[in-house]
Amino acid sequence: MARTASEGASPATAAPDDAALPDAAVAVGIDIGSTNTKAVLVSCGGPRSELRELAVRQFSTPDTADELRDSVTQALRELTAVAPRHPLVVGIASMAETGVPLDAAGTPLTPLVRWNASADATVFERIDPERFFCATGVPALPKVPLAMWHALGADDPGLWRRLARWSGVADLIAHTLAGHCATDHTLAGRTGAYLLPARGERMPRGFDARLLALVGLTPDKLPDVVAPGEAVGAVSAAAAHSTGLREGTPVYVAGHDHAVGAWGAGARGPGDDADSMGTTEALVRVLGAPADRAAVSATGMSLTRTVPGAHESLLAGASGGSLLAGWAHSPGPVDGTTRLGELIRLPYPSGRQTPHPDRTARDELIDIAGRPVDPATRSDDELRRATLLGLCLQLRWMAETQQNAAADPLAPSVEPLAVIGGAPAGNAEWLALKSAVLGRPLRVAHVAQPVACSAALLAAVRAGVCADDVRLPAASVITPPAESEAQAAYDTFRRAALAAPTPTEERRV
Repeated sequence: MARTASEGASPATAAPDDAALPDAAVAVGIDIGSTNTKAVLVSCGGPRSELRELAVRQFSTPDTADELRDSVTQALRELTAVAPRHPLVVGIASMAETGVPLDAAGTPLTPLVRWNASADATVFERIDPERFFCATGVPALPKVPLAMWHALGADDPGLWRRLARWSGVADLIAHTLAGHCATDHTLAGRTGAYLLPARGERMPRGFDARLLALVGLTPDKLPDVVAPGEAVGAVSAAAAHSTGLREGTPVYVAGHDHAVGAWGAGARGPGDDADSMGTTEALVRVLGAPADRAAVSATGMSLTRTVPGAHESLLAGASGGSLLAGWAHSPGPVDGTTRLGELIRLPYPSGRQTPHPDRTARDELIDIAGRPVDPATRSDDELRRATLLGLCLQLRWMAETQQNAAADPLAPSVEPLAVIGGAPAGNAEWLALKSAVLGRPLRVAHVAQPVACSAALLAAVRAGVCADDVRLPAASVITPPAESEAQAAYDTFRRAALAAPTPTEERRV
């Protein structure tokens, strides 16, 4: 049964009539996230060369492929019912490293296999981690699909005999709409089975046979990889009947959610960066020259190409909205939003991937002098503030590491950092702290669903129905305070984060 697609949705009256959108293209964007899936109706271009979010549908991301397909279909049906005119294009973004094995009839053989599920990483025991990274741009971690596929094949030896195609979640919806199981290079590049080409070389059109052989697969069992800018296909007659989209509407796999959102927010050229706030937080930086892959490998970051494929980009990830639990929307002190506070949370509930990879990194509460603090002695407000500060300090560390890893390091940007995200990006306390810690202004995307809107915008640009200079609309810029205690807090944070834990350090938040 499809989930309620209108959960958290904009009302039907949110979409203006056709007369209010002269010469603007109407497009649909889909963002399949770890927690929620969002579908949006947007207009882009027109006399003001702007993007407008017209209507939104949202639902909890289900655990099965059939439920996901049904729920997306229902969401599209609701959006097309309120659209001022037929959408001209569909763009699909998604989380990476999550997918499902399908048989020849397209029937799922398992529930969705998620990126945050535990996996057996023994496949990497046969691979040199640095050589693997230099070939793929991906750290050798258990969440990488190559490790997942190894575990799936070991747990059920007959699974690969029944498998016709592995499908990522974005690819699954593209197949549902257009009948073609295909993906883009930013999602393929997260699997650990796709080679990252050297500068000037074209993106591969398929997966690497040698890497797939390690887990008993062949390239024909994986999605096709379309070239940057290429449509997966067009909406089929059956999909048009079920969704309300017009038959023949182009369908694009926009790509990895963080990369797509960064592009939509304006991180498109060398030195541009964007902070993508969601269940996880990711900092994306576009490079002007190829990175030293061995040096980047040591940092735990990922290396990929931007969604248009023209530049390499770095991605550093950390715990984000998931770490806040129920504190995300709690109000902070009205008169102290830029005061750092006296407590810092080391935000590592499952170790640290970057900048200094450490599986033993701890989730601990410390004071500003670096001394352990028992969280049971502190209020929820203090713990929330400490968590936000720890996340901001971690972001600063990632930003400095990206700056140092760039092969052609530019001076630290004084331009506003583009910030995108759902509920976390609407947390004024978090944003004020972030600006203070970074010492840099922030420009926050002013749409409810920036990744879904970016997917729609990217598809519209690729289809030639919208100019390529349109960006997500932004709210007013958040500026840092003239004076800040950030350097002292950052120094304390770095020392504590890099210190080896001792048996007595058990004060976890």
